[in-house]
Amino acid sequence: MVALLANGLGHSLGSEVGTASPLHVGGLVYYVNSATGDSGYSGLSAEKPLDTLANGVSAASAGDIVVLMDGHTETITSAVTVNKAIAIVGEGQSSGQPAVVLTNNQAAGAVLTLSTAYAEVYNIWIAKQSQACSAVAVAISAQAVHLEDVYFEGDENSDAALCQINGSGTDSSLRNCTFVSDATDNTDVPTIALELSAAVTGIRMDGVVFDGGSYGFSDYALKASAGAITNLRARSLSFLRGADYTIHASSTGYVNPATVSGQHTGVW
Repeated sequence: MVALLANGLGHSLGSEVGTASPLHVGGLVYYVNSATGDSGYSGLSAEKPLDTLANGVSAASAGDIVVLMDGHTETITSAVTVNKAIAIVGEGQSSGQPAVVLTNNQAAGAVLTLSTAYAEVYNIWIAKQSQACSAVAVAISAQAVHLEDVYFEGDENSDAALCQINGSGTDSSLRNCTFVSDATDNTDVPTIALELSAAVTGIRMDGVVFDGGSYGFSDYALKASAGAITNLRARSLSFLRGADYTIHASSTGYVNPATVSGQHTGVW
C-alpha cells in the first residue's frame, strides 16, 4: 500500500527528502527522539517516538523511513548496523548544519555500518568522537548506498577514516556531504576523511566538501589509491585549507575539483 503524506515528512530545513511535499511512501515512517522517545512506543507517530536510532532501525523493514527528529542527540556505544534497505533522515538544520547529532564513544566501533544495498542516510551530523577510536565512523560495505547532506567532523580521536567504502560498495554515492578536520594542534590530527579502501566500480560524488581546517589530515583527505576505481564520477568537489586527494593510476572516470584553497595536492 502506498500512503500519501500531504505535508511530506514535515521538515522545514534539511535535505530535500525531508522538506519535499507531498510525499508518497510505500512503507512505514518511524520517528526517533532522544528527548521524548521511549523504547516502549511504536514510533509510528511524532507524538510517540522511539528513543534511539538502533531501535528505529530494528523496528523498520525494507522500504521504510526512520526519521531522527529535530534536536535528536545520541551517544553511540555500539555500532548501529543498517542491514535493510531503509532511509534514515535527520530533521532540521542549525547554522547550515544538521540538527541531529550522533557522537561515537567506542575505542574500536563504528557509528554506522551500512551493509545492505540501497540503504540511505540524509542530514545527520557525525560529531567528533568522544575517545580515540581505531574504527571508521561510517562504513559502507554494500552496493548503491547513498549519503546526502551528512556532516563529518574529525579530530585527534579519529584514528581511521571518517567514512570508508570497501570493494562491495559498487555504485554508492555521496551528495552535498562535508568532511572537516577540527584538530586543535598539528601534533595529532584526523587520519583520512573519505577512503575507498579497495578496487570498486561506479562511485558517484557531487558537491562533496573536504576541509582541512587549521591543521589538516595526516593522510589524504580523499584517499582512493588502494585499487582502481572504475567509472568514477566526481563533480563539483571542494578541497579547502589544504585538503588533498589521491586516486589509483588505473582508475577511469573523472574528478572535478571545482574549488581549491590552501596548499593542495591532487594525484591521479
